[in-house]
Amino acid sequence: MTESPARCAGQRTGICPVTLAEADHLRAHDACHSAAGLRNQTMGWVRSRWQVRLSPGKYDIQSLLTALPGAERPLHALTTEIVAHDLQEATATSSTNRRGWP
Repeated sequence: MTESPARCAGQRTGICPVTLAEADHLRAHDACHSAAGLRNQTMGWVRSRWQVRLSPGKYDIQSLLTALPGAERPLHALTTEIVAHDLQEATATSSTNRRGWP
């Protein structure tokens, strides 16, 4: 197993290749699509809040996602929280980067 650390914002990320059984690969693939769909759906809500001059924080986003019925939230609650926090961090980074543009 090889590990190739990369520096990103003072954190280290390990990249480790793995081989999954077909069933595990399909579950991971489906979970990836579920997380992306949930994130895209939530981004629409965040944009709608921005249009009325509100800036939702990570716990606002988390509350929105964890309040969704199970059929609309296909991921475990802890994974949903991670999606919410990641989305808030991404939007905050994007906002900070835009301020630096002329």
